[in-house]
Amino acid sequence: MVDSPCRADSVLRRHWKHLRLLRDTACSVWSYAANAGPVRLSDGNSLLTDKESILNRWTEHYESLFGDKHYVQEEAIRKIPQQAVKTELDIPPTQQEVKAAIAKMKRHKAPGVNSVPAEVYKYGGVTLLPKLTDLFQKCWESGVAPQDLCEGVIVSPRTKG
Repeated sequence: MVDSPCRADSVLRRHWKHLRLLRDTACSVWSYAANAGPVRLSDGNSLLTDKESILNRWTEHYESLFGDKHYVQEEAIRKIPQQAVKTELDIPPTQQEVKAAIAKMKRHKAPGVNSVPAEVYKYGGVTLLPKLTDLFQKCWESGVAPQDLCEGVIVSPRTKG
């Protein structure tokens, strides 16, 4: 059965709408990063205005928050109640679990390091789902994931003052 020209027109329009959405999402992320404002030094007095100094200051800030300079007291670890081992977590993810995870992803958010927004996964449908499931199962079985899946992007919001 051949689709009517009206139906084909509707499908084409929907695809163009999705492409524009993806383009606009990518453009908004890059324009935000390019127009980042000045940042204060850790002493709080001086302002940094050149991009390299700003980047170094943000790196310093996040390393102080998430770096390995923190320690955990042994007594605190002993106070954590032990849980039973969950052997069901040894099973690789199923296609239904991947589909449920994709459904929970929020649209219109900035893409990650790989520049793939959530809309691509959501609109990939039956074509993309088996391929993603296969990728995640291989990662699960080998214990290794692609570097892009291990990294995140932190965007600090601009504040006045």
